[in-house]
Amino acid sequence: CPAITQPQGITKRFLDDSRADACSIAGGVVGIRDSLNDTIFCSGVMISSNTLLVPQDCSDYFKQVLQVPDLTHLVNVGGQRDIVITKENFNSVSRGDGMASIQLPESVQLTSCPEYACLYDSATMRGRVNFGDCFSLSYGNQDSEDRTYSGQVDKMKISDMITYPCCDVLMDAVKSQPNGTYPDTVVNQDSTTICMGSTDSTCAGDFGSPVYCQTFDTNEVVLVAVITSAPCEAGVPILANDLTNGDVTAYFTG
Repeated sequence: CPAITQPQGITKRFLDDSRADACSIAGGVVGIRDSLNDTIFCSGVMISSNTLLVPQDCSDYFKQVLQVPDLTHLVNVGGQRDIVITKENFNSVSRGDGMASIQLPESVQLTSCPEYACLYDSATMRGRVNFGDCFSLSYGNQDSEDRTYSGQVDKMKISDMITYPCCDVLMDAVKSQPNGTYPDTVVNQDSTTICMGSTDSTCAGDFGSPVYCQTFDTNEVVLVAVITSAPCEAGVPILANDLTNGDVTAYFTG
């Protein structure tokens, strides 16, 4: 991974330290809020100094609400920097995998925080990433009725990726939807969906939250998935869009 994607001196202890902030854990986590009500609908993750990765449905939503007069979106990177997205400078391209890349009007330049995430590359990283040691970060709110942007990063430890109880039932339910959608998710027909568990849960504003796993040998954190569901109930399986070209599933199923 490029050094700019990694916090300085990261160790496994950060994964169990609820007081650590985004800059000390992983790079690129983004909170996106509107300028009128200071509410958050989606989180996101930077994958280059000027490219923001979000679920396609989040991108479609942003484009729609930017039609509201005087409304802009404020993209906060690492809790340190706001970049303004307007109707005029909004530039989003569908990736064809349920995700969209938004080109920001200016590059992120941070001095004390990783600027973007290290995106998983199957060709060079297969077998080197521990998919059993993962977590997500977001700027969402744990109250399903409250979308107020707090600026606080929420860290969620991931457990039993793919194999979490009831994942098979939930995945079957998602696949059976005739229009490719499912309640409380931003899953669509183009998504490569995986299921995982946690003692916590995703909720309001957590759509688009990055999921990171650590490497076995270099202790780096790598972006492997993006959250696409928000059950707002601990113990309920959580859905994510797989960014590993199927390597997560292969890791657990052989």
